[in-house]
Amino acid sequence: MGDMLASWLRLKYPHVALGALASSAPILYFDDITPQNEASEICYNTIRESWSEIDKVASEPNGLPILSKKFRTCTTSDELKDYLDETYSVAAQYNHPPRYPVTVVCGAIDGAPEGSDILGLIFAGVVAYTGNRSCYDTSSNPTETSEGWRWQTCSEINGNNNRPR
Repeated sequence: MGDMLASWLRLKYPHVALGALASSAPILYFDDITPQNEASEICYNTIRESWSEIDKVASEPNGLPILSKKFRTCTTSDELKDYLDETYSVAAQYNHPPRYPVTVVCGAIDGAPEGSDILGLIFAGVVAYTGNRSCYDTSSNPTETSEGWRWQTCSEINGNNNRPR
């Protein structure tokens, strides 16, 4: 957490600290701490609205098989939202040259064929980022690192994991 403290010190007191080294500080996790450089407003809104659309489809009779077919999951699973969350999180954390994953995801969402529904737009982003596969493995295999990070983001970084579920 020292990297976050260094970043906050630099942001809060730029006249005192000439720089701060924070190789992996999740400072953009917090609202209004730095200017946001969103790839596109349409992409942002599509992803935001997709969470409730996934919930709506999943709650319908045969909803999970419908989602599985739409997202070409390898098995029918209720872990689609966790898979998408992880996909977006990794894309955002490693959004640097030469690939710029957020731009790849949002470019596919923004450039999807006219008339695509919201889930089709989201799937276009998945395909652009992870490649065109016969099926996508949405099952999670938690590790000590991933579970530790989930706990830390929930309890230590801001005390509340606000990701829609």
